[in-house]
Amino acid sequence: MKSLFGGVIRRLLVSLLCLTLILEPTKTYADTDTNCKEQRLILTLLSPKIEEQLTLFYKDRLKEKPMFAPFLGGNDLKLEYHESHIIARVTVERYVGPHLSVGQDLITFHIDVWLLIIDGLVRKR
Repeated sequence: MKSLFGGVIRRLLVSLLCLTLILEPTKTYADTDTNCKEQRLILTLLSPKIEEQLTLFYKDRLKEKPMFAPFLGGNDLKLEYHESHIIARVTVERYVGPHLSVGQDLITFHIDVWLLIIDGLVRKR
């Protein structure tokens, strides 16, 4: 009786596992949020300027230079569109070493047709 009951439970668990794997909805890259892809693209394009600002701000404050990666979590981008320019407020999660987070910074960019003005970096936490 015990082996019969154990066999039924085992088959039931295997069946549930198979159903879960088959019916689990998968999210492909094409299904991801367009805004998220655009945000990552803009952060990637601004990446050299973001790295430059992090280096300037932390050169006398930290022994190890903090890094930034647009593809890691914790980054945020807010855009304000004006007739003659765009203001981009970028919140970046900075890290040192093997992606050890050390806080967030806010950098404001004024993007014009001919010019990129950086207001500077403000430490958030």
